[in-house]
Amino acid sequence: MIELMLVLTVLGGAAWVGGRLGHREQEEKPQQISKASYSEISDKISKLNRYREDIDELSEMIADILSCSPGEVMKSVTIRIPDSDREFDFLIDGEDTASDLLLDLLENERERLNTSLRQEIRKIS
Repeated sequence: MIELMLVLTVLGGAAWVGGRLGHREQEEKPQQISKASYSEISDKISKLNRYREDIDELSEMIADILSCSPGEVMKSVTIRIPDSDREFDFLIDGEDTASDLLLDLLENERERLNTSLRQEIRKIS
């Protein structure tokens, strides 16, 4: 009887120690994964932020063009090409051909960036 109790105690202790070790390994794995993928996640977040900043900048340029009062106010609009050091200055009044062309160009670029942003978010999810 004592031998049976001793065997049961040893088996119970072994099961308890094994359970604790398994739990400890499970805790260590997420930490290893998070350390390894931190730079990848950081890069993805930076890319998403660049998209958002470019979209915001394009939206501001569109608002500048739309705020022109035809015949009353002319504006100088500086267009910066994202991911490039090139800038273009335009003098527009809101009704001329340059205004319409710039609006089309900026709206198309903003839509392209929005689509790219949505695709990157789907990749992360």
